[in-house]
Amino acid sequence: MAKPKLLLAIERLSVDDISAAKKTLKQKLYTKRPDLFKLFELLSSSASDKPKEIIWKKIYGSKVAYNDLKWRTIMMQVNAELEIILKETFLSNHDPLLNELISIKTFYNKKLNKHFDSSWSTLNKIIESPRHSDHFYYMAKASEIKQNLIFQKGRKHLTFDDLRQSDYYNEIYYRCQKLKTGCYAIANQITQDADIGIEDAFIKDCIKEYGDQIPLINLYGSILFLFRNKENLTLGSCQDLFINAVENIHKEESLNILTLLMNYCIDSKINKGQLEYFHNLFHLYKLGIQEEILFDNEALNPMHYKNIITVGLNTQNYDWTKSFIEKYTKRIPSKDQDNAYNFNMAKVLFQQEAYTEVIQLLHTVEYDNIQYKLGTKLILVKTYYELNELQALEALIESFRVLLVRTTKISKDLKNQYIEFLRILKKLTYLNTYDKEEFLKLQEQINEKKQIVGKKWILEKLAMKNKKA
Repeated sequence: MAKPKLLLAIERLSVDDISAAKKTLKQKLYTKRPDLFKLFELLSSSASDKPKEIIWKKIYGSKVAYNDLKWRTIMMQVNAELEIILKETFLSNHDPLLNELISIKTFYNKKLNKHFDSSWSTLNKIIESPRHSDHFYYMAKASEIKQNLIFQKGRKHLTFDDLRQSDYYNEIYYRCQKLKTGCYAIANQITQDADIGIEDAFIKDCIKEYGDQIPLINLYGSILFLFRNKENLTLGSCQDLFINAVENIHKEESLNILTLLMNYCIDSKINKGQLEYFHNLFHLYKLGIQEEILFDNEALNPMHYKNIITVGLNTQNYDWTKSFIEKYTKRIPSKDQDNAYNFNMAKVLFQQEAYTEVIQLLHTVEYDNIQYKLGTKLILVKTYYELNELQALEALIESFRVLLVRTTKISKDLKNQYIEFLRILKKLTYLNTYDKEEFLKLQEQINEKKQIVGKKWILEKLAMKNKKA
């Protein structure tokens, strides 16, 4: 059965989010609807795992019989209150421009002219602060509202400067959004004709007329040319543009730009065999960390955390990757920190051939998560092979195979890739290096497999055996 929206929302909230929501709900509901406040309190505590009938009894006591319709009603009511809190918190903390724009629209509709003027002044102050290069959208909308107010109220004549300013912001917003959409289309293309057909002349004109004033236009236009392989644009030149402008770009837009440059590295270069671009990708990730672009409220997305480590190891920046794990593991969700630290530190130590330390660390990783379970066993199998611990290796290969056969938590395709890895590793372990025919046969089997877990490592071990022969 699907979880109610309220439970899903509470599960995604941090401890600070829950504490803030509880404080607001207490002010709003404690006197008028204490049952709703009590429900939120219980669902945001360890009691959330209890059956709904038990929670009901804690709210209404044993004298009031459980009523499923009322239960669903109070769940919906608390969810509605929580949604309002989340929206208000987001606007206040993450998007003050949009928050002020909503205020302007509200005051305009209610004909609160003094409130409107005050909010208009606040909007301008926010815009003048750094890192708001997308302000032209808000100014375009605010100018439109102001024009309507002036016309309808007749408080003063609308000047030509007002109209010209409004037109300027509208023009910038249109051009920037068009270039950004073009970048998204070509960066996420599935086929070769995903380019939405923005003329080169339009891009050049945007950069020429507005590039110096609006860094986003310069960046999106340049990145579009980069993907098209035109105007002698290189990844390095686009990265330099970004570094020079990043302090004056809103964080959300910075993440968009960084993601586009990363996609260029991966899709246009690395996936087409130009593996040297892993180094460019590594430097982009370092920039994302340095400028805090990859962080949301000081928290690091576990996906970014994992990718950064993978790229760091791929580029053989082992000491840097080790330092990254030690410094930034504490900024991923707390429930993942211990396993993430031990597992990823073991990956670094494996690359540094500190095999005894790898085994010690991996024995501390808990196996609740299937990805950690499979990843840990994969590293251990490789480690026992490197140490030539044949008895331990055979036992682990068999237990690993049984786990793969029984698990239903991964796709059939991935399961087969792991099983094929174990089958080939067993052959490799007992390969007669003096039997050239057997060697070539195994090499051919490996190369025929388009997708196999640990293929690069297997080929390296095979080549090493060939050298020893």
